Amino acid sequence: MAIEHGLPEAFSPDSYDAIIVGAGYAGAVCARRLAESCGFKVCVLERRDHIAGNAYDCYDEAGVLIHQYGPHIYHTTNERVHQFLSRFTEWTPYQHKVLADIHGTLMPVPFNHTSLKLAFGDEKGEALSEMGDMVAHGAVMFTDDGRGVQSAGMMRRVMDYAAQFGKAVSSHCQDESLVGKGQINEGVVSTRLGLLGWPATGEEIQIARDIEISSLTGCPIHIQHLSSAHGLDLVRRGKADGVKVTCEVTPHHMFLTEECIGDDYNTNFKVNPPLRTAADAEAVIAGVVDGTVDCIVTDHAPHAAHEKAREFELAPFGMTGIETSVGCVVGNLVNTGKITWERMVELMSVNPRRILGIDRVAIEAGSRADLTVIDPNLKWTVTEEEFESKAQNSGFIGWELTGRATDVYVGGYATMEDGKITEEPIHL
Repeated sequence: MAIEHGLPEAFSPDSYDAIIVGAGYAGAVCARRLAESCGFKVCVLERRDHIAGNAYDCYDEAGVLIHQYGPHIYHTTNERVHQFLSRFTEWTPYQHKVLADIHGTLMPVPFNHTSLKLAFGDEKGEALSEMGDMVAHGAVMFTDDGRGVQSAGMMRRVMDYAAQFGKAVSSHCQDESLVGKGQINEGVVSTRLGLLGWPATGEEIQIARDIEISSLTGCPIHIQHLSSAHGLDLVRRGKADGVKVTCEVTPHHMFLTEECIGDDYNTNFKVNPPLRTAADAEAVIAGVVDGTVDCIVTDHAPHAAHEKAREFELAPFGMTGIETSVGCVVGNLVNTGKITWERMVELMSVNPRRILGIDRVAIEAGSRADLTVIDPNLKWTVTEEEFESKAQNSGFIGWELTGRATDVYVGGYATMEDGKITEEPIHL
């Protein structure tokens, strides 16, 4: 495993069977698959902050793939990647070997760097990328995930284009002029702790705006990680008016509140959008029960311990959520009678695929065997040692949960048996 900082001037695509650009976790998984199953020599071009940030489940603190299968990793930045790509004018012979990340889906792309983005060709959400090309190569939804689109006019353009291709737009709702450098929910707790407030209005204004633009353009809009009671009311009203609006919520916005943030300034509770009030959490759960909420997601954001062990204002937003989501939902919603098992499957499996417009998973002949077996009565305590992930930045540390996945099959192959990860390689 070679690790180099910066791109070499003498780099040649002829040296590699596949090149993966800026794809984070998905890129690391794909590199593993290509190296294992195909014997490919792979080059991964990745931003330095993603090595130890959002892709932390694939990289350790030194920037090495956890699954060390041999890809050559270059630490770089978006600007350096763009400079690298611009050095080559005749890319046609190499387009078949290059992959970029489209919301977790790796796809081949032509070498115009704006194609490497999601719905936007820059990091400020001010220029469109080639959405038509992306659809042609398999993109199923468009987003500027992680940041709110600040211009209503730009969001309309995105929805106009997406509607032409029959695709939905997924919106991270955050008005920067209101949120600014906010750290936690604006209110009593932010005042007591002396932290800058992140008002719920900064989320709700963009929810209302995007629902209206969806009504104008006819493009389906999906509201990400909704956190407030009024935001939920806006979605409920939009649905009643016939707007093609869907939304998702997370376990931490249902079962944790701003009161969890104490005088110890535990950064595991720093998430975006922030934990809201108890009334907001109760309203979000009510939305799950009454059908307003379409999906329960994790908003999984693993971070290295040294990243979270900083001053609250400097620590990154986000908490890890994949390994605790089932236990949180089973113990707090299913076993308490608030929702049925069927509703849980709908929220966590059926609806997400429907919104994305991808094939459903079914237990029937000819279907791909992507299956999860859950023990509904298994009680377990969340500890740092319990995590398979290298990240332990969970707000549920110390919680006793009921319900856990015990067996997982991906494409017919067992990747977890009796609660233990298997050595089965990932199959293409």
